[in-house]
Amino acid sequence: MLSGSACKIFSGIPLQTLLEDRTITSRPPHDVVRSRLEFDQTDSYWWDTTGVVLSKLMTQAGYPLAVHYKALAFLYDNVLQAWGPIPHGTDGQSDGRPWKATFLEDGSNFEPSLNLSATGTTETCVRFTIECNSALSGTSEDILNQKATHALIMRCADALPDFDLTVYNYMVETLMCDDKEALRLIQDFPTCRHPQILFAFDFERSGRILGKCVPFLYWKSHQLGITRKALATKFISGVPEVGPHFAPCLAAWNDFMVSVPAELGGEPTTECMNFDVVKPGKNSRIKIYIRPHKTSFNCAKYFYTLGGLLNDDATLEGIRILRIFYEVLLDIKEGEEDKELTTYQSGSGSLLFNCAFRPGAALPIPQFYITIWKFMPSNAVIMERLTAFWRRIGWNQQAEKYAQDWQDTFPWVNASECGNTTVLSFAYKAGGSGIYQSVYYSPMAHVAAERLGYV
Repeated sequence: MLSGSACKIFSGIPLQTLLEDRTITSRPPHDVVRSRLEFDQTDSYWWDTTGVVLSKLMTQAGYPLAVHYKALAFLYDNVLQAWGPIPHGTDGQSDGRPWKATFLEDGSNFEPSLNLSATGTTETCVRFTIECNSALSGTSEDILNQKATHALIMRCADALPDFDLTVYNYMVETLMCDDKEALRLIQDFPTCRHPQILFAFDFERSGRILGKCVPFLYWKSHQLGITRKALATKFISGVPEVGPHFAPCLAAWNDFMVSVPAELGGEPTTECMNFDVVKPGKNSRIKIYIRPHKTSFNCAKYFYTLGGLLNDDATLEGIRILRIFYEVLLDIKEGEEDKELTTYQSGSGSLLFNCAFRPGAALPIPQFYITIWKFMPSNAVIMERLTAFWRRIGWNQQAEKYAQDWQDTFPWVNASECGNTTVLSFAYKAGGSGIYQSVYYSPMAHVAAERLGYV
């Protein structure tokens, strides 16, 4: 791979020259990038399953071509090498490579997503999460798979002007483990498959590339002998420059956590956090992800409103639309608000909420997530019900084109299978933003490797 080569070709005057050539602009950007840069077999596999997917999503979302090429050039120069070796079915087994991706059920380490808001079309943002790895991941040299993510973040710090390492460096000091401690932890908990750290990117329509760090809490909480909730609270309280300003919000969150009634399963589990890799300040945002023990609509309603603490107009409208979501996608009927959802697929995942904390805020703001593949018989049923929901809320344009967009984006996945559409999120925001929903996917990395002829 040529270091920095994509950015040189797809920015500034060279890019402008390309964009004036109709023979170039008539072709898919991912094909143009492939034709002008070098790819070995591993790079080619990851380009087919990540670069092409993201490019198709940006095309479907109507991204400006200059922004589209900037994002693909960034992906090639900085991210492509972070995907690691081509996945094999024996990964994580005694006769194979010691590391296997942990954050998606099927073993993929790439989760692209579409963030839809307002009208569900022109505001769409394309995003993705990566669980980095390398040939050292899972070996004694990187037993918890921390080092490939660190290398990616250092490349991003050089490539992106507003990529600030203040909170990241604090996170490394407080939540990551050194090699010696990591080896001890893996010996003490040999069956644990929790990830240690993920990273995510928003390809914003303005051209800005926003990095987001996602540290998990399992390993460090065991090392320190404290709960994950206590570790998350401690971390946020100590964030450089702004930590003390989170105090009112954290206090309210802690009170809410311990007050969840027994009929809803009691206190939820605390799983991970998420923060933007930007300079800390008054607009800083840190999220804690929590998982309830129940899946009913009334459970979702309780967490969405923080047990009734949030009762403003936007929250109430959000609850009204969330009720439609449960009705259309999850097939609950009048009088079934306390009914637990029917499980179609085995595996981890259920309801999840992120609680967003901002300096000086009195309360965190929750956002709803559901591991949708677990509660559906197939990808086709998810598409059918999701488009029906979009029609109910007035997103007709997105509904009409979605099935074809999906098949174009993931041609190696069958609609009759399950696992490609992983998570759906939902929130309703004040100030004119309205409905805010994301659709998350797995590329089914092992399926893709086989069906695209790489293994």
